Amino acid sequence: MPSRLLSALLLALGVGAALGNTATAANSQELTFLAFGDSITDGYGDTSNPGGGYPPRLQRWLRQQGYDCVVESHGVGGETTSSGLSRIDSVLAGGGDYLLLMEGTNDISQRVGVESIRFNLDEMASRAEALGMVVVHASVIPRVPTAPVDADNSATSALALAIRTMGVESHRAVADQFTLFEGLPDVFDNYYYYDPDVIDVVGHPNTNGYIELGGLFLETLLPLLDTPAIEIVPPPSPFPAGTLAAFAVDGNAVEQFVQVEWDFGDGGYASVHPPGDLTTFYMFLHPGTYTVTVRGSTAGGAVSEDSVQVVVSGTEPAWATASTLIPLIVESADGQVVSDLELANSGSDFGVIEAAFVPEIVYDEPAPVRRFVVPPQSPTKIANILGTAFGIGAGRGAMRITLYAFPGASPAQLSARAIVHAASDPDGSEGAIVSGIPSAAWTSAGKQISGIPHDATTRPTLVVTNLDGVRSTVSFALYDALGAEIGSGVLELGANATRLRSIDDLFRGLALRPTPFRAVFAAAGIRFSAAALVDHPASGEVRVLTATP
Repeated sequence: MPSRLLSALLLALGVGAALGNTATAANSQELTFLAFGDSITDGYGDTSNPGGGYPPRLQRWLRQQGYDCVVESHGVGGETTSSGLSRIDSVLAGGGDYLLLMEGTNDISQRVGVESIRFNLDEMASRAEALGMVVVHASVIPRVPTAPVDADNSATSALALAIRTMGVESHRAVADQFTLFEGLPDVFDNYYYYDPDVIDVVGHPNTNGYIELGGLFLETLLPLLDTPAIEIVPPPSPFPAGTLAAFAVDGNAVEQFVQVEWDFGDGGYASVHPPGDLTTFYMFLHPGTYTVTVRGSTAGGAVSEDSVQVVVSGTEPAWATASTLIPLIVESADGQVVSDLELANSGSDFGVIEAAFVPEIVYDEPAPVRRFVVPPQSPTKIANILGTAFGIGAGRGAMRITLYAFPGASPAQLSARAIVHAASDPDGSEGAIVSGIPSAAWTSAGKQISGIPHDATTRPTLVVTNLDGVRSTVSFALYDALGAEIGSGVLELGANATRLRSIDDLFRGLALRPTPFRAVFAAAGIRFSAAALVDHPASGEVRVLTATP
């Protein structure tokens, strides 16, 4: 009998204390675990009494380990990750501490690509993390040999790899159920449910299978529940606006964290990566009372948080400000194209750079504004800016930048630019440098983008941003290398919003026209910027062409 099954059975028999109770019995605050997924989460195939699959077993075992907890089952049979993404908000609204996310096998039945499944899972996880929850991913179990789709488990294996990789990149724990079940002896005979009257196109665990599945969730969760503590050591409060304040952390084992992130309550963000000094300096622009939160993540996906309130007093400094626009920021849904934000300060004093995302899709709540304190003579780079600082799994648009310098200093000493590059090019050496357009150049005048390449593997995308607070349209025409007009179009733009359109979606027969192309934009009733994103998937090269007058 496999050791994991033996351990789980011992727990089920009520002798979990013999395995070592690492939790404090005085863990008085009840924890809520949200088990989210499809029919496997719902417990289909569990013929024991009372059944229910892994959630009720996990709840019992955690309580035997000394944790006051409830494991809620939110499984819906036949659900795909796209349907789960539509449902997740209603489940998260009920509150919880941990999200156990296991879904994707029904997507494979519908031949949905692994990258799309990964994107949906990551988006669900990001929404839970935005509410302060800890996410545990789980790969899906192997499909039965009689499955009409992916009977050889090639796609399911690829999905398991994608989930493991996402766990590493996002510092989330992963219960790798696929690898567990792959290693069980005679797995389909001993651990899968069989009903001669039902055709199972996926494959579900039987009672023994659910014990194994729940046991791995338990093994994955216990280290997370024994997370090292983190505590903010704030500066003496109150302190004046415009003062550089030092925030430190303390705890029983802070060296175990691989990332420490700060949210200063006013849009301010900072991230440090141990080892080294974990002290972070921040400067509040305006007086007020702010809640500062720190979040430490371990390599295994465990998360610890602490929050304090600070009072910022005094009179707001007469900041010297300037604005620029980075015309393109993109992190694609398939994860292949990402953007880094690079900040610089050539002055002799600290400055603050504020970044506001101007998205292609405007949701009910605007994307958050983020502020970064930039030390003098010291560049700052925020990799994958939308995912790390903004908590947006994927998105496209522009970024409005506001530069704050102390009275008497020049905001021209501060600068921001983006590096848009392929994920396969992590240092951005083959990427595009996208510099900011100063506000003095934000005009409604006509402009053009020249030298737009196009071939069978290069599909340029036009990026147009409305810089004003009213809806409007921008007209343009596309010309080939000989100056002949290919066609014209009109882009509708929401207030302070960005629109991206592939030229192949706008015009037909482009392969027959000589390149490079030129896009000419007419004067409009709004101030706007225009650019073109050119992605070369084969080489990993990314270029961004910015419009000129």
